[in-house]
Amino acid sequence: MPSPSSLLSVFKANPGSWNVLYHVGGNGPWIRKIDDIVDTSIEPPEGCVVEQVHMVHPSVEHDQLTTTGPYAGSLSAFATGTRLRSRYRDLLDSPLKPNKTSFWASDCNRVIETARYFATGFFGLDWSPKAKLHIVPETPNLGGNTLTPGDTCAMYRSDLEEGHDYGLKQLIKFQSTYLPAISARFHAQNEGLRFSNGELYSMQEMCGFETLVRGSSPWCKAFTQEDWLNFEYARDVIHYYRAGPGNPYGAAMGWLWLNATTNLLVRGSSVGQLFFSL
Repeated sequence: MPSPSSLLSVFKANPGSWNVLYHVGGNGPWIRKIDDIVDTSIEPPEGCVVEQVHMVHPSVEHDQLTTTGPYAGSLSAFATGTRLRSRYRDLLDSPLKPNKTSFWASDCNRVIETARYFATGFFGLDWSPKAKLHIVPETPNLGGNTLTPGDTCAMYRSDLEEGHDYGLKQLIKFQSTYLPAISARFHAQNEGLRFSNGELYSMQEMCGFETLVRGSSPWCKAFTQEDWLNFEYARDVIHYYRAGPGNPYGAAMGWLWLNATTNLLVRGSSVGQLFFSL
């Protein structure tokens, strides 16, 4: 993973390439990737056809489920549904018998609403007779389910050292390497004002959150490019150690979905053709 300082030299050499929205992570809207993109077609190789589709939709603006502004999550969820409908239209005819197609959402209002907007785009306005939305409660009694393992893995929740809070601990450590300098700079510019690391980090988070709702945010201009590269790295740190490769439980929790999906692919389209998790 490149360090923030090494990336800063790249942007200084190419000032026109800077866009803060590429550095706020999941706090901001989804924007199209521009580096290392695949130029070739996503069509299957000649002689092959798609018989089964699996989608896990990690929400960004959907997470906030904004309903106004250029990054409205409700519109984005609906648009995702329509794009997939156009791409996999040939798979719709067979599954669209009464309640034959199932899709899943965790038991959270914003996620459930996201799933409904997606279904409207994919199945059409009157989608309830065609598909069934399964809501998976985020409760420990469900055990090792594939959608909300972070809430159902007992050891992940109870391990105070390397469980769920491990990512936050590592984030706090990294915050101490760059936020105090920002606090000192703000104090020099506004004598009498002192901000904690947590307050400064929240200000940086506001850049993405407010952009989602309003389309832009003055908080984005309150920090330097180096500040944003450090913020981007900080978000990498928390997710790497919270549920990624840096967490001892990450692989086991991710294996649940991977194993279930592998089994479905091996069994083929006879067990179903469309599997959507939001």
